[in-house]
Amino acid sequence: MIPEEEVRRETQDRRIFDSLATPACIFNSITRTVVQGNKIYSAQFGHLLKTVDELFWKSREEYDAFIHQLQTDGSVTDHETVCESRDLFISASPFSRTEVLLTISDITQWKKKERNARIQRDLGIALASCSSIKDALKLCFNAAIAVSGMECGGIYLVEKETGDFVLAHWDNLSEHFVRTVSRMPHDASYTRLILDGKALYSCFNDIQAFFNPAARQEGLCAIGLIPLCHRRQVIGTFNISSRHLKKIPESARNNLEIIASLVGNVIARIQAEEEIAKSKADMQSFFDSIRDYIFVLDEEGGILHTNQAVQECLGYTDEELHTMNVLDVHPPRRRDEALAIVTEMLDGRRDVCPIPLLKKDGGLIPVETRVTPGRWDGKKGLFGLSRDITEREKAKEQLKRHDDILQAVGLTAHSFLQNERWDEEIDRVLERLGEATGVDRIHIFQNHEADGGELLCSQRFEWCIPGVESRMDNTTLQNIPYEKAGFSRWIQELQNGRVVAGNIETFPEEERAFLCSQGIRSLVTVPIVSDSHWWGFIGFETCREERVWSQAENDALRVAADIFGAAIHQTMMNEVFKQPVEQSLLGTYLICNGTFEYVNPRFAEIFGYEVHELVHTEKIENLTHPEDWSLVIEQMQKRLSGEAESAHYEYRALTKGNEIIYIEAYGSSIEYRGKQAIVGNIMDITERKHYENELRDSLQEKVVLLNEIHHRVKNNLQIISALLRLQTMNLNGDSALQGLIDCDNRILTMALIHESLYKSENFMRIEYKSHVNSLTNNFASSDDGSGGVSYDLDIGDIILDLDTAIPCSLVITEFMILSQKDSVRGKGKRRIGIRMNKSPDSQYSLVLSDDRLCLPADIDPDSSKKFGLNLVHKLVTDQLKGTIEVRTGAGTQFEIHFPEIRG
Repeated sequence: MIPEEEVRRETQDRRIFDSLATPACIFNSITRTVVQGNKIYSAQFGHLLKTVDELFWKSREEYDAFIHQLQTDGSVTDHETVCESRDLFISASPFSRTEVLLTISDITQWKKKERNARIQRDLGIALASCSSIKDALKLCFNAAIAVSGMECGGIYLVEKETGDFVLAHWDNLSEHFVRTVSRMPHDASYTRLILDGKALYSCFNDIQAFFNPAARQEGLCAIGLIPLCHRRQVIGTFNISSRHLKKIPESARNNLEIIASLVGNVIARIQAEEEIAKSKADMQSFFDSIRDYIFVLDEEGGILHTNQAVQECLGYTDEELHTMNVLDVHPPRRRDEALAIVTEMLDGRRDVCPIPLLKKDGGLIPVETRVTPGRWDGKKGLFGLSRDITEREKAKEQLKRHDDILQAVGLTAHSFLQNERWDEEIDRVLERLGEATGVDRIHIFQNHEADGGELLCSQRFEWCIPGVESRMDNTTLQNIPYEKAGFSRWIQELQNGRVVAGNIETFPEEERAFLCSQGIRSLVTVPIVSDSHWWGFIGFETCREERVWSQAENDALRVAADIFGAAIHQTMMNEVFKQPVEQSLLGTYLICNGTFEYVNPRFAEIFGYEVHELVHTEKIENLTHPEDWSLVIEQMQKRLSGEAESAHYEYRALTKGNEIIYIEAYGSSIEYRGKQAIVGNIMDITERKHYENELRDSLQEKVVLLNEIHHRVKNNLQIISALLRLQTMNLNGDSALQGLIDCDNRILTMALIHESLYKSENFMRIEYKSHVNSLTNNFASSDDGSGGVSYDLDIGDIILDLDTAIPCSLVITEFMILSQKDSVRGKGKRRIGIRMNKSPDSQYSLVLSDDRLCLPADIDPDSSKKFGLNLVHKLVTDQLKGTIEVRTGAGTQFEIHFPEIRG
């Protein structure tokens, strides 16, 4: 920690340093970088981005030797160097542990003392009092004409904005010439002649190519172009010329260059003074633009100067303030306190003064004031800066209220979560919100519709502070029609989730009358949305004074309204779902860690328990038959691990009385209080299981009986068929014989159907492709043995109901019988085709063909005298409900279409 005395001494040294009239800087001897330079140094050397050893020493070794001498002798006063073509004299002394104070003297002019003395004597007095660049240029130009023997010329100055050379002063030149050469672009050939900073003396004819051709008509002979420089930068050019001299004398050249150097310095000085004046004006403008309150005080606290903000806000004129002490703008009863605090601040024991400022009209402005010592007009003084913290205090108050509201909202959410019905907690919740918001009354309105569909709202709940009259019994606040009452705007705003807020006097006229009649001064109305439905609104009123509601408060109240909406939805969902669950005929359960967290009454009833005997007490293992526990635990683990989302299974359970019951269980996994749990339903299927067992036993008996019936029918039909075959052996007539054979084929057809049913697991339907194969095999075996028939079968995978299979098989049988009787003999085998398929719309197509069956072309199956053909028609139309088409020519083809028939 630097001792206080050392800090003060260093501060005093810095002030002296700033007041030095020669270039001076403080540099770090270790890093060799300039820490601080006074204004003169900054102006002359600040633009050179070099370290001090690069600027003022020839080498690093020379710099190190200089630092060593400084550390040994305590100061160095005899170091000469050259920087930027200037001869410099440098003095150095330690400034701090690592910093060195360097003062610099330019001795270039001393070495040219003899030559400069006369010119400085002639022009010094005149230029010292000159404050105008125009006047200075005129003085210097006249002096140059006098000492050089030249008679005309001009002075150009560089325009800062463009870099062009602009003619600023001229004498004894024609107007035409002046217009021609009044501006020289920065990239012109003329400009390049003088930018290297060296004077050019020549004959005009030698350099006329650099000028406009019109300039050559001026008749100039000898000409000198002398750059005007400041800090080695060309800021203009001094052009001197003669119409009679062929050459500028050598002695005149030296004088011209001296005068040119003076012109450069004078211009720089005047420009600097103009810049300073402009900077002062700009600084004052900046000073006045600061909205903080700035005081400049003398050591006794007298007000020396203030910015415009002080005068505007305190209400005093500048003249009045200059006659006052700074304590006069503080409350009288706190002036001693203010003085003590400022003393502590100057001693470094305090940062800010919180005493408010006193306005002329007696009002107070809350501020934070900082005071620092300084100098003003060369004297010690104090600088005070007071910042108006009115808005900040308001923001702090709003933020506190915002936090209080959110805290109340948190308690509100907790209260709602602890109770299944939100309206049972409403009084305490509204009281907390009222205290947090600082309002006089809170109301909650619920939306509902009239019989005609008109949107209404009615007050449901209210809280108000003591002394404010309750409106719960006010009938005008029931069944309020939004639109008729003038609150159409509220529908648009609240329905779209926006807040309606402000002082009532700013509300639309149609709303203002009603609200004022309720004694409301300001209001915030926030929509309550329950499950994306606009349920109603909650309003926060002030009845004694107006109030501005901040955005932070509105946002916090939105959160409160959202909590209300969620609580209302939760209550509604409890009413919608819990009651059905409680009264459900299905048992409902929630299991976590193997223990029941919830069961409904029906679940307890199934097992013979009361609800309280199961919840948090019994484990599911104790309610499960030991032999089925592995099944139950496997299903539970699958759901808990995520292997299966849900489960449906049956198992045996044990009641409280140790009775075995059958349970059908449904369940899925959920997250419950941060853990995986299982929720589901059960049904007692004990009676159904007993009935199924009885039904199964009964069904088995019927299956055996039905199999026996089909078996015996088939055997009886086969016996009848055998008797018919024996009878044919005793008949001589062809007609009678054929009749018995046809009967035999029809009986065998029926027998084959019963045989298919007997072999099938389904007693009502048969696999038809296999059945047709058996049918054709039967006809093949009853053929005359010549082997002259070939069967072409194309039957799809068709399962036919018994009511369809019987007539369909008889149709095929009748076609085969007809084929046997009416086919003509010929060479080669007779081909019989049977094709059958089913379309997507459950329509069947049966095509029967015989390439040697010859029937008349005009034969009509319905009116035919052939018994078989007539029977086919009857079977198709009456029993199969289909159609038949007979095609004759090269053989005969029956094309039959019929729908599926189910018994």
